[in-house]
Amino acid sequence: MPKKAQSRKPIEEFIDEKELVEESSQFQTIIAIVAPGLKKTDADLSAFKLASYILGGPMSSRLFRNLRDKQGLAYTVWASNTDYFGSGIFYAIIGTSPDKEKQSLDGMLEEITKPGKKGFTEEELKRAKSYYDGM
Repeated sequence: MPKKAQSRKPIEEFIDEKELVEESSQFQTIIAIVAPGLKKTDADLSAFKLASYILGGPMSSRLFRNLRDKQGLAYTVWASNTDYFGSGIFYAIIGTSPDKEKQSLDGMLEEITKPGKKGFTEEELKRAKSYYDGM
């Protein structure tokens, strides 16, 4: 006999929890930049994964170092990609305070577009390749 499905909280209860967070003394804004990525069969997928890792993978990533460590804009910041057979997606996310939204968004856009203009350093590429070689 199949197991009975567990009951789940109605969506209204989640909305109420969200409202409680908004009413607390701690505020946070989450900004997500989402763009089409590469699919599993694209020839440039490996290079795209390296770029995503350099931009927003570890604590040594460009987004983390520049937006969190240097500018103090983020509680959390990262970027990644997900690839499927028919499509892919790139996303970058930052958690910041509401008074730093514009500066955070501008900083993310700057960091995301910078590689197209200036590329990556040899050290960044070496670190990223080492990460993927170890997987």
